[in-house]
Amino acid sequence: MHVILDLLDQDLGDPQGGLLYRQHPQLAERCYHLIYRLSSTPKTSLPTMRYLRSRDNFFVKHLRSLPIGPTFETEETSTSARQELRFDSLGNFSRSNENVEEIAFISRSQCRAWLLKSVALELHVSSAQKQVRQTQDLLSLLFSNPAVNDGKLSSSFFSETGN
Repeated sequence: MHVILDLLDQDLGDPQGGLLYRQHPQLAERCYHLIYRLSSTPKTSLPTMRYLRSRDNFFVKHLRSLPIGPTFETEETSTSARQELRFDSLGNFSRSNENVEEIAFISRSQCRAWLLKSVALELHVSSAQKQVRQTQDLLSLLFSNPAVNDGKLSSSFFSETGN
């Protein structure tokens, strides 16, 4: 768990989402998916969420830092010349010659989705446990003025829809 969190935490201040998010979006997607699975499984949910909350407030930090709008790749981070590893429904991987940029876009979108699902679980747990501060922090990130958070410009949930 420590290694996964360290991977996700690197370059959090980067507006493009950090090295893992840009260069290895499928790995980032798997990491966020694992966090969601640990947070949603009854036997591991409470300890996992308590640990993530106590470790530099994981949910708030990642919700604030993960790019919400589309990201743009530079030539150095583009993966279009490589084959991509794909996982089938059984968890086996194989090489695919599909458009790597489309796969990367889908993986980045899935990163956002897994994070938002995990945040929804955290909101449920923190409100049930009457942790007002944690609930307020998450809700303010989700529903406050999307252009400004803590005096800094940030990505907007609504930028893609034009609202």
